[in-house]
Amino acid sequence: MCIICIGINAFMIVWMLTALGVVIHCPDIVMGLTFLAAGSATPEAVSSAISVRKGDSGIGVSNSLGANSLAILLSLGLPWFIKNCITFNSEDN
Repeated sequence: MCIICIGINAFMIVWMLTALGVVIHCPDIVMGLTFLAAGSATPEAVSSAISVRKGDSGIGVSNSLGANSLAILLSLGLPWFIKNCITFNSEDN
């Protein structure tokens, strides 16, 4: 049930952000890279700051480095890799 709720919530966020981009005449890629990235990174930054203030500096540093690296790898690298694998042969012809 939790996975379904997370999926519905993620779909609604992306759909509303796309609609907002249409209203303010902003491309989807700009909306995704700025607002969605900032919205997903802000809670992690706050939790890292809280853990550092409590004295767990190692947890805060590893959380900030690990989460951002994973987000960059999966959110940017993996979709581009899949798209390039699919369209690689069609561009050569």
